[in-house]
Amino acid sequence: MLRFNKAIQPLMHAWHELFQTSSLAGAVCAKIKWHNYLNAT
Repeated sequence: MLRFNKAIQPLMHAWHELFQTSSLAGAVCAKIKWHNYLNAT
């Protein structure tokens, strides 16, 4: 079990990094869209 855990650790770390990056990108995108919406009105 410990061996399996050690093998999956880098994968979990990579997944976590990817999730953080995509959520950050999504937040920035939403902010830009909101800003554009406010400027349009």
